[in-house]
Amino acid sequence: MTDVPFGRGGSPLQNLIVRGLRETKFTALRMSGEFDAGPVYMKEVMPLEGGAEEIYLRASRLSGEMIERIIRLEPKPAEQKGEAKIAAMESYESEARKFPYPRSPEALRALAAWRGSTVGCAAADAFALVRAIRPQGK
Repeated sequence: MTDVPFGRGGSPLQNLIVRGLRETKFTALRMSGEFDAGPVYMKEVMPLEGGAEEIYLRASRLSGEMIERIIRLEPKPAEQKGEAKIAAMESYESEARKFPYPRSPEALRALAAWRGSTVGCAAADAFALVRAIRPQGK
C-alpha cells in the first residue's frame, strides 16, 4: 500500500494517514526473502481519501486492475534500491537516533545479520502474529 521503499513495514495505511499524506503509490512487487523488498512490477497513485474501509476497497480494486495489467503486459520487475528496513525506519523521525540506539541503522543491520545467520541467510527479520481475525463460527 506504499511507495516502497518508503513506508515499508507494519500498519502502512495508519502510518501514511498519521503523517498527513493525502495519496500514496500502490506498489505491485514480487515476493522475496526480505519483507517488502522484492523487485517492483509497477506503481499506481492511490488517493487516501475517506475512511479505512473505503481506502481498502479502493486498494482492492486497484490491485485487481494491476494484476490484469501485469498478466497482459508481462513487465520486467525492477530491483529496489537501498536497504528496505533502513529506508522504512527513516520515515519514523522519532526513532532516528545514533548507534548504539536499538533502531539506529547500524543496530538494525547487525540484528538482521544475526537473525539471518540463525537460518542460513545473509539477513532476516522476525515477525509475530499479535492478532488473528477469523470469521464467526470458525
